[in-house]
Amino acid sequence: GVLVQGTADAALPTRPVSALSSLLGDDWLTQPVSSTVLGERLIRESGSQRLADVLRFDASVDANYSPLGYTENFQVRGFPVDPIFGYRVNGVPVVGESPLALDNKRGVEVVRGPAGAWAGIGTSAGLINLLTKRPDDVREAGLRVSSRNSLGSTLDWGERSASGGWRLNASVDRLRPDARGANGESQLLALAIDRVLAPNSLLEVDVEVQRREQITQPGSQLLGGKVLPPITPTTVLGLSSWSRPTTFASTFAMARLDQRLDSGWKLTSTASIH
Repeated sequence: GVLVQGTADAALPTRPVSALSSLLGDDWLTQPVSSTVLGERLIRESGSQRLADVLRFDASVDANYSPLGYTENFQVRGFPVDPIFGYRVNGVPVVGESPLALDNKRGVEVVRGPAGAWAGIGTSAGLINLLTKRPDDVREAGLRVSSRNSLGSTLDWGERSASGGWRLNASVDRLRPDARGANGESQLLALAIDRVLAPNSLLEVDVEVQRREQITQPGSQLLGGKVLPPITPTTVLGLSSWSRPTTFASTFAMARLDQRLDSGWKLTSTASIH
């Protein structure tokens, strides 16, 4: 016989940490649902800057046309994720057809299949939910360098006390990917605030402003369906002197009030705009 032994990767926990699992009780592992949480440690150590970078660690997720400099769309188990309700931040639907920043995120949750309907609505694909960092005592500044001298600077600064706290995340990047000519710039400013209003009442506020400009690297389908010549990832089709970057300006804000009632129930009220 053959004995196979393995260990769980601490960077890939199987227990979701968001409110999406609240209806299922505490023991998620006993529920008939397939899900993964790609945590903050994995995002940091892999150097992921795009959602596509971190989702490649989940074998069930594949790009559904996610070129550089454009929106990121995905499919789970071969089914496209709904761009209206399938992409979420802290369980709240956001516009999927816009870049979603990672510098202020503590994890990416993938709920596969119709189980996503437990969050209110779902499709055959499931849900992709980004979790924001919460206030903590942190003082970090970073510099990142990647392909072709891409440079970026980051700031993570926050404070926490018994009554709540705040956390500021900011980043500025000069994008120089391997695709020659698909250059761009990116800026992010995000603020998270927690406030304890009463012993059983917590208010959470998130505000995130992002701007991204980048020359788009269109897909090979623009060749008209002909037999493809050898194409390398450095190729940018249609790049001309008059090419202009695709620009995304995104503003997301949400407020969530959690109240634990004397009866044991939990009441959650949420408002958001993207």
